Amino acid sequence: MTINKQIVLGALETFSTLEDVIKATKYTKKQLYNLGCRNKDVHTLLQTLTKTKKVSKKKPSREELKKEETINLHRFQSQMKDFAKDLPLLEEWKCKKKAGKNNEEWILLFSDLHYGQVVKPIEIGNFAEYNPKKAEERLMYLSKTIQRLTKYHTNPPETLNVFFLGDMIDSVILRASQLATTEFGLVKQIIGCIGLVSEFLVSLTGSFKHINCYGIGGNHSRITKSFADSTPQDNFDILIYEMVKQKVANISKIKIQYPESTHMIISIKNHNWWISHGDTMRGWMGLPFYGANREKSGIQNLLNIFKEGVDYMAIGHFHQDAYFNNIYMNGSFVGGDQYSVGRLRKMNIPEQTLIGVTEKFGVVWTRPIQLEVRGKLLKPKIYGDGG
Repeated sequence: MTINKQIVLGALETFSTLEDVIKATKYTKKQLYNLGCRNKDVHTLLQTLTKTKKVSKKKPSREELKKEETINLHRFQSQMKDFAKDLPLLEEWKCKKKAGKNNEEWILLFSDLHYGQVVKPIEIGNFAEYNPKKAEERLMYLSKTIQRLTKYHTNPPETLNVFFLGDMIDSVILRASQLATTEFGLVKQIIGCIGLVSEFLVSLTGSFKHINCYGIGGNHSRITKSFADSTPQDNFDILIYEMVKQKVANISKIKIQYPESTHMIISIKNHNWWISHGDTMRGWMGLPFYGANREKSGIQNLLNIFKEGVDYMAIGHFHQDAYFNNIYMNGSFVGGDQYSVGRLRKMNIPEQTLIGVTEKFGVVWTRPIQLEVRGKLLKPKIYGDGG
């Protein structure tokens, strides 16, 4: 198609925009640019027509920017207020708890008080400390913590079950070295422990309507040095339970039971618990994982004969809080001592375990209660600078 140069030149001189030139000449933008490449006059007019003048914008001052920012902020606040007016109002949640109805009971695993034992920090590198005064402090701290828990718990129970799992005292007859690691003799240990445990139980009567206690003996409380020479009922822990029972006999809220065997089967909310001290199990690296599972399996086989069974097992002895396969291991009041730190190179923070149980679900929660705040724990002794 031949482009008429004169028509294009006339249109470029007449119109002020390229769009008007295209409409007047009926030529495309490409055709016009091709003609401009061949003809100098067309090229000059096209450049003049398409050239845009740059308009320099004046930079706003700081005051103008601040004023604009303030205006925008007020505008945003106004919009948000209008938006908030249209939001639906929220209503307060109504508590669905029915007064007087509670389907939960608590279990406190209580073990390894070792009242009378002395752990001197200097003898184990300042890792831990324990003595009768510490035992009393930690026991009262445990009581206050449980009382606080009942106050902020959404549905506090009426019944507390205390599983006394043994080793209430440290004794002095198991080995000769015990004389060097105890504050006083066997009689004072028993008398002091009876008083402490009685006060502990009485302190909880303001928080629970029923306190059901179940106790079994530990290995430290045997009346003989050898396990083979002892019988389950000949145990100082059993004596302590009986004396505490006599001391609180006038308080109907507190009930105490103990067997003449090394174990008890207890039904809590239709769930059976097997409790024992735990010294019949062999541990590995301080934890009787295989031994406890093997023992629980044996217990189930025994009970199958009578068409019974156990749902949970609770033990002490190992001074370590742990849970596996519905087996609950409890901590101790001591923490670390000469044996655990010096020979096993192990220790745990002093703690006892609180458990919540319902009839429908069994155990619904567990809470280890630490008896020493981490910030108040001793720090290991570190030597240096030749001093």
